[in-house]
Amino acid sequence: MKKTTKPAVSASNTLARHPELKTIEKPKKKLSDAMARLKKATDAVNATFSAAEAYLEKLGLEVGASTVAFTRQFAPEHFGMAERDYPVDILEETYLAYRRVGDRFRITIFKERSTIADEEISTSFTVLPYVPWDHVSQTEKRDAVTALPSLFEALARRVELEAELAEKESATVHAFVSRVS
Repeated sequence: MKKTTKPAVSASNTLARHPELKTIEKPKKKLSDAMARLKKATDAVNATFSAAEAYLEKLGLEVGASTVAFTRQFAPEHFGMAERDYPVDILEETYLAYRRVGDRFRITIFKERSTIADEEISTSFTVLPYVPWDHVSQTEKRDAVTALPSLFEALARRVELEAELAEKESATVHAFVSRVS
């Protein structure tokens, strides 16, 4: 039996058969250029997170801290009620944290959503648990990267507090040992 092969589909072949596709050439180029820029920006964000986490690991830091990366407010579904008659807002807070994940400390992203009724939180739940930075979406990373300096400041405050406590405890132990000796 004789095998038949289909001719290869090429862009020129497709355009010849479907001339209406010529109208998408400019948008395709624009999309391609925008994707190249987005990839470059995302690669820079990944490199920033990677370098920050490597620095903290190099320090041997095993103290956690967190900071609010950003907050967004959403209008809930009103299900037929007039918006002015619906007293609830939804607040979503995203935190950048340094904490233990498994057997090591990692930079993580945590997201919490709260329902606010009459200016008080009525319900709150986790949308995204403490997930390592390299396991979240590109958008989450790009939104959270600006909070890295605040996270480092929170870590520095936490380490300073830990050092003060250790110095006080050390002085107490030293005083006790010198009295007992």
